Amino acid sequence: MVSTWTELNHRLLLAQPHIKANSPYLQKVLSRNPEKQRFEQALLHVADSIKTMGPVWTSWAFPMERFCGRLQPVIKSRRRPDACLARYIGEEAQLTHIGLIHHMTEELALQRPAKDQVIGEFRDMSYPTCALLPPRRAGAVVIDQSMLLKILKALATRFDLPLAILKRHVSHANIERWGKQDSRDATFIRYEVLVDRHARQRNTPSVFEKKTFYGCLQHIFLVQVPAELSLGLTTTTTIFLAAITPCQLDSTPSHLTSLDIHFYTSLGTSLDIVDIVCVQCLVGRIPMDRGRWALVDRSGNLARAEFTE
Repeated sequence: MVSTWTELNHRLLLAQPHIKANSPYLQKVLSRNPEKQRFEQALLHVADSIKTMGPVWTSWAFPMERFCGRLQPVIKSRRRPDACLARYIGEEAQLTHIGLIHHMTEELALQRPAKDQVIGEFRDMSYPTCALLPPRRAGAVVIDQSMLLKILKALATRFDLPLAILKRHVSHANIERWGKQDSRDATFIRYEVLVDRHARQRNTPSVFEKKTFYGCLQHIFLVQVPAELSLGLTTTTTIFLAAITPCQLDSTPSHLTSLDIHFYTSLGTSLDIVDIVCVQCLVGRIPMDRGRWALVDRSGNLARAEFTE
């Protein structure tokens, strides 16, 4: 996210060497594909257009295209399509003004209100921004013994209790796996957790600091921890957990550090089990050379976790 003109100018200066370096290649592509000349030439001027016109969202055509999509089914007469369009636009403007003046926007909406819930979804008051969507699976077949042990270790860290106590009260019957898995790898995310700075020093007091990670979301679990005095719980507690395979990040070139672009070649061999609220956003991936990938995070400074006592 570009917040100031100074930052924009800085990013444009960083992009200019790459544009100049790729210009011969683009010219070669254009000579072979004349029909793509207008599109490819426009790409060369994106940075300059942003500097001249402002942010992209101030001039893109998506709102107009969406409005044209609403107008298309309004045309009922082939002889007088202009009359149909004029009548619809006028009546919609009248309803919009009436709704704003009399606070009746929802009552006068021409579209059906979207349903609040999806059939089969699960929500919990402790996670107001989360909704688990089907399919829902449970049992030892879905959650094997090694996965159960990892979940119990995450719960032991959360409740600051010995693992043996958690094993007596949490089993396969308390855990469900939600969500649909596919092979498109559209599940790379950024997540933030508190890491003990002195984790490898047993006798040193813990000092936690926030650290950012990137990885591939593998599973989402719903855990029902029963009310038990030994666990310090008087009521059943619902916990949403995410199982993530972390990316082994490579070093980022110095000229790209300000663009929030990271690189990785391989994924970790173990799973990170974290609370679902640690997951901040999806990130994009761009294939590079020699099996290397670039992670593009465009969430900006607003999508950052805040940890409280």
